[in-house]
Amino acid sequence: MEDKKKLIDLFELVANADQLFQADNMEFLNLAEQILTSLRASGIIPIRRVSDNNYIHLLCAGTILGAWLSGSDIWMSSRRTNEYVSRGVSTKLISWFDAMVKEGFLVSEGRTFKAEGRLKLGQPLLDFISNASLNYIDKIDAAMLKQNHTKPEPVAVH
Repeated sequence: MEDKKKLIDLFELVANADQLFQADNMEFLNLAEQILTSLRASGIIPIRRVSDNNYIHLLCAGTILGAWLSGSDIWMSSRRTNEYVSRGVSTKLISWFDAMVKEGFLVSEGRTFKAEGRLKLGQPLLDFISNASLNYIDKIDAAMLKQNHTKPEPVAVH
């Protein structure tokens, strides 16, 4: 039987992660940092210029965490860079998501090594998240993750 997980748009997940970071949700931040560490260790997200790009890196990890917490797949609604720019989201997310597909962290319904359409969390990522320290998972404001954003506010790029 086909998996019928719900889909949440990538831009909505980015906006939700940004809101949780801006609200100083330390539990969400700590889990996102653990995911980010794994993404950096695997070479998906670079370690160069961390002081300049750390928030963008955290948004990427927060997007993954938001999908996992809500039990959903990610809908990559666009690969067009102008769509990312108009929404205030870094276009680097496209290449990082492509790298996650290539490494098996995400499974794409589209081309083999491109992040397109429905993106499911891959087994390596699920294993890492499951083994992470999740003793404070209940403290994350789940209501904030479930908000429907028809038009997310632009995300500040630091």
